[in-house]
Amino acid sequence: MKWTLLVPGALLPASVAPEMARAIEAPRLARRLASASSVVDPASVSLRESTEDAGAAAPPTTPHWAWLARAFGADGTPPVTGPYAWQAGCMAEHSRVDPDAQRVTAGKMWVARCDPVHMSIARDHFVVTGLGNAPMHTVDAQQLLALANEALRGTVPPDPAATDSTPALRLAARAGHWFLLAERRLNLRTVDLDCVLGQSVQDRLPTGADAQRWRVLSNEIQMRWHDCPVNRVREEIGQPAVNALWLHGGGYLLPLRGVPRVRLVAAPGSSEALTVRGWMIAARGGLDDTMDGPLERSPGRALARPPAALHDGDTLAIHRDLFESFAHQAWESWLDQLIQLQERIEHDLEEAQQRGATDFELVLCGTRQSRTLRLPLQNSWWQRLRGAPRQTAALLQRWLAEPPAPRSAVGRVRAAAAGSPPA
Repeated sequence: MKWTLLVPGALLPASVAPEMARAIEAPRLARRLASASSVVDPASVSLRESTEDAGAAAPPTTPHWAWLARAFGADGTPPVTGPYAWQAGCMAEHSRVDPDAQRVTAGKMWVARCDPVHMSIARDHFVVTGLGNAPMHTVDAQQLLALANEALRGTVPPDPAATDSTPALRLAARAGHWFLLAERRLNLRTVDLDCVLGQSVQDRLPTGADAQRWRVLSNEIQMRWHDCPVNRVREEIGQPAVNALWLHGGGYLLPLRGVPRVRLVAAPGSSEALTVRGWMIAARGGLDDTMDGPLERSPGRALARPPAALHDGDTLAIHRDLFESFAHQAWESWLDQLIQLQERIEHDLEEAQQRGATDFELVLCGTRQSRTLRLPLQNSWWQRLRGAPRQTAALLQRWLAEPPAPRSAVGRVRAAAAGSPPA
């Protein structure tokens, strides 16, 4: 049995890695990394190949979502998360008799994640900030949700470029997350919310035949939210206004097979926990959300390439605490959070030993790539006695720095012809 700890936001950009490595004060983490060995992880390799093929263009998903999608066999880049998170949310709220839930489970309704966010102006572009540090109260969320649905029900001319009849759209909340439900598939290409946090949205807005219609509806929602009491109160107490929605992860719920049944250790309300649980439920034919008892595989779709990063009975732990600071390049806060990661690794290593794990893998994720390391579950006596490793900064930079952004295909060919190694 293997214990995997997935850490979004742990690989530093190459531009800041040398300075950050010298500022890190985490001796126990350094000692653990001194004993680490690199693992060829199919999920990591797949991500590296896809980003290299894309050249220097911004990827539509983050490495940790790409790793999860690869491990659980999810479709798409970015992966389809909306309907699976919706189903898991319905089961968490015991809403199985909800007609919407039944239609989603039957694959008759298109569902996307639709997260409320704060959008601000920075110089000449807009930047998206999540509400993780200033979440909405339930009553406030209900009020904003009602205003948004009023806008969606309003008379808005459809996009003339749309190829099908205009679908009815509505928003609904499950387990603290928002979703957009549509009677038919929206022709949209979207980018994961995690991929846009702290970044300019200029090249990351939805595109496709239905993009113009969604922009019109989004603007209508923003106008209704602009002067509502909820946002006035938030601004008075120094919290960011909830002034936009970010759409991503849309698709239909399909039964899956080949999905590993793992023990999940993650913040219960996190997006990753809800989605991964939804993927595992789909592998059981939508039976339940307890994951107890023998696994009952549904006659769903076979995966084109079976996942190898995780297997039945493994433990998947997700430590997201670094990501908010990483996404917004708040490096002082990131250094503080790294100390917490040091403690988390020690805690998980101890629990992995108690549960009889035979392997412990640490998956570190950055902006474009992930890196998988194997840590020994038990250090030998001489490793326990030795002090901090020499050249600690170089060691930390080796394991915690992400390589520079890959060059375009043309640049790689030119570099190879010139005899220089590709980035």
